[in-house]
Amino acid sequence: MPDGRIEAVWLLTTAQLPCEQMVAALEAGKHVYVQNPLGTSIAEVDRTIAAQAGLGKSVAEAPGRCCHRCLGEVGKVIGGGAIGRMYFATAPFMGWGGVVMDWPSGRSWRFREGKGPLRDHRVYGLTTLV
Repeated sequence: MPDGRIEAVWLLTTAQLPCEQMVAALEAGKHVYVQNPLGTSIAEVDRTIAAQAGLGKSVAEAPGRCCHRCLGEVGKVIGGGAIGRMYFATAPFMGWGGVVMDWPSGRSWRFREGKGPLRDHRVYGLTTLV
């Protein structure tokens, strides 16, 4: 039974599931913040957008990294001119898994249809740069 005291949900899930979970949350009357892309295909994204528009709830998509305090501090240092004018930046890349990020099933999940390092991690580097 939906809990009326909960106004929004923050989805922390794999990149393959957000569409189903977002639509379910929207249909339960909740606003949604999701850490992954809105879907793994244009059809999934369209489905999420249609559900959001039809139910009048908000959907926000951005990796949780944007909430890290350290990035705000870095932004202040750069924006304040402490290191001079910036002409170039490179995005960090989280890697292919291994010691820091290995899953019980091994790394093979990254090479399944709809997955991969670019799809799964690109948002983190872009968010950091922004």
